[in-house]
Amino acid sequence: MRIRPWIISCCLLPFVAALLYGARPSTVVEARANGNDTSWDVQLNEMNYLIMKTSSVNLIRGLHLSKNQAIQLKVLADSVAKVLPEIPDSKGKCDNSLKPTRTAFTKLIKKLEIGEDISDSLKKEVYAARQLEAELIKLSLIGAQQPLYEEEGCLQCHAIPARYKQFNGAGLEPKTVTPAVRIETDRAHIYGVLGEEASALLWMLKDEVISILSNSQQSVLKDFRCCLMPSTSLSGPERIGQAASNGDWESYLIEIRTLSESAWENYKPLYLYPIEEIMRATLPGIRKKEIEKRIDAVSVIITEARALNRMDFELQKEDLCERLRKAISSETLSGEAFRSSDERNFLSALFLLYFGSSNIYKQLISSYEN
Repeated sequence: MRIRPWIISCCLLPFVAALLYGARPSTVVEARANGNDTSWDVQLNEMNYLIMKTSSVNLIRGLHLSKNQAIQLKVLADSVAKVLPEIPDSKGKCDNSLKPTRTAFTKLIKKLEIGEDISDSLKKEVYAARQLEAELIKLSLIGAQQPLYEEEGCLQCHAIPARYKQFNGAGLEPKTVTPAVRIETDRAHIYGVLGEEASALLWMLKDEVISILSNSQQSVLKDFRCCLMPSTSLSGPERIGQAASNGDWESYLIEIRTLSESAWENYKPLYLYPIEEIMRATLPGIRKKEIEKRIDAVSVIITEARALNRMDFELQKEDLCERLRKAISSETLSGEAFRSSDERNFLSALFLLYFGSSNIYKQLISSYEN
């Protein structure tokens, strides 16, 4: 089977800017004051920072900005850089369970920053690291939901490894996240990485950032999702930074269509298992019933695709691929589907003016001058 789950975009937990002002800053912001903190709070925020960093670089490079646009965005990025807190850094002293993820993401970012191609081996390493991190996040959520558990800051929702390793999490699922809890969670993630001052400034700059972009670039931003890997094809600019292109799904369907009925029945679980892996990596803590619902939807689409003759499949393949993408979407669960235009603009500003973005713009400007 040639479908490669590591090429699917990996979304981090959502960030909602609604009610941004007045939210209580994360304790990790205060904990960074001495510059030597390597607590579990910092380790969690470091993972958050690394994933967001990949999305930032992929988005900036994928928008194909003009020189003038890069110059304008660099000015704004420089202003944000002045109020950004220290980057969450565990100084490498992270828990053993997070070291593979930290190592893989760091290697990926170095490649992305200088515009180098990502090898298949590194893609596989990154995806495996993301899967591992997703499972650890799930366990930390379950650990924090055990009886008599009481903590503050990030630990309120994410138990330290020593805590969640005390029990067998097999078969356990995190509690369903309500909209109210989701708002508090999103605030914590924003402040955990950006701090209060930078978050407020990004909110103020969001409309100015959007005004710099062309209508087509703004359209791309509307559909942009957080990701780890850069785009592998220019044929789908709306998928900037997200290699889960229709071409990938097309290959998946074409291979399945070559199987006989008996072979399909025998190997069906092998084709559906990567879909489950993708969803678990995309949204840590997704409940089993939600996965089953989406797997059922994928099965229906596959059945339709297998029943089509060659000509009809060619005519309908783009629609089938788009339906597959939507079938495994977690947007309604993550809150992505309910964001206002202001919230989406805030997220666009966040990724375009993120840590280190000024250096990327400097590279782009220089490339136009050479």
